[in-house]
Amino acid sequence: DGLSELRVSACSPDGLVEVIAGGDLRIHTVQLSETAMAAGQVQVQESVREAVNAAMEAAQAQAQARIATIASEMGLPLGPQGQLPGLER
Repeated sequence: DGLSELRVSACSPDGLVEVIAGGDLRIHTVQLSETAMAAGQVQVQESVREAVNAAMEAAQAQAQARIATIASEMGLPLGPQGQLPGLER
């Protein structure tokens, strides 16, 4: 499985927005709840921002874990947190 097939989902804390991101760190879907349509613009913008950030963090973490597993299987050295040198956060 390649990173482009990896999918993670994250919701805003208020549940107004759900975002699906891929291991390629691209946003694939943004879904607004029915209640989001009645919420104010500022609230929806904040919800989108929170959901996108959460999805990107989750996608990045899963992508790094998958890369670390492959690197380990190949015998490549990993940093102290299980990441390839130079890819630490």
